[in-house]
Amino acid sequence: MSKKRIKTLYFGRLAEITNKNEEMLEVASDQTVKELLHSISQNYKGLEKLSFKIALNQKIVEQDEPITNATEIALLPPFSGG
Repeated sequence: MSKKRIKTLYFGRLAEITNKNEEMLEVASDQTVKELLHSISQNYKGLEKLSFKIALNQKIVEQDEPITNATEIALLPPFSGG
């Protein structure tokens, strides 16, 4: 199982909880988004209580999506407005 570094971006309330806008994480290349989020939630208490979207390489994806080709993951809070 190979590992790679992935740029992780946090926005809105998520950035407040993590106290950062971005960080580099080392992940297994066969991980899914859900597995990565579980790992991130272990590091930042409070994230597991929030609802947010996930984008890989600037495309919104579901949690079962593999991160195989991703170079960037963004955790996006709910959007509002019109």
